[in-house]
Amino acid sequence: MGGAGSGRRRLAVGAPLRLALLAVGFAAAGCQSQEAWELGVPGAHIVVKAQSVVERSSVLDVRLANDRIERRVFTRSSEGCREVFASGAEVDFASVEPFGLMRRGDAECSTVGIGDLTVWRDSKARASRGRRQILPRAQSHFEVVYQDEDVTFALGRFPLTGYVGWAGGERTVAVLPRTPECEAVVSRGVASMEFRPAGRLALTLVAPRGHCVIEGLIRASALELEDAATG
Repeated sequence: MGGAGSGRRRLAVGAPLRLALLAVGFAAAGCQSQEAWELGVPGAHIVVKAQSVVERSSVLDVRLANDRIERRVFTRSSEGCREVFASGAEVDFASVEPFGLMRRGDAECSTVGIGDLTVWRDSKARASRGRRQILPRAQSHFEVVYQDEDVTFALGRFPLTGYVGWAGGERTVAVLPRTPECEAVVSRGVASMEFRPAGRLALTLVAPRGHCVIEGLIRASALELEDAATG
């Protein structure tokens, strides 16, 4: 009994210890934080600049980049987040659960949504040492809570989001482009959802003709739902 219990305790500390050793290894190798950040090592930092910031409903749709990566994230449209992204200044982006924390000076801004779902999918696949060969499908139900000329925010249940590492809760806002395929889907409020383990598409809603690509996912709690659809 004692031996079995000791084994369980060693396994419990093993995972965080390996992550700590990985972070130390990156530092010792002079890799700075870029590689560690891309692998999701907790506490890793990179420096990025906001290439564009668009207010949509009560969130900011932000595209970040440095000389190696480009990322799309969503944040609350708060005073702190506006200050972080003001004037195109450099921003510190920390790999903090669940989706990252950005700082500039004393201002902080938490990420409440993610774009680039193929990047998140591929990162999760590397962590699990392999990709699934099946194409999972599930039924999704949703309603339009915001529209502008570029995107639709659809609030509902999207069961396959865990395949890209999403942990935003049972009800999620899916960011959909204003394409003919997506317009046909959102008018129905229900669609079959697909996950693709490889290729340029990660999550899609099956349209009568083609696929509606899910461009991003946002926590439902970040959206002020009294904002009516405007499109």
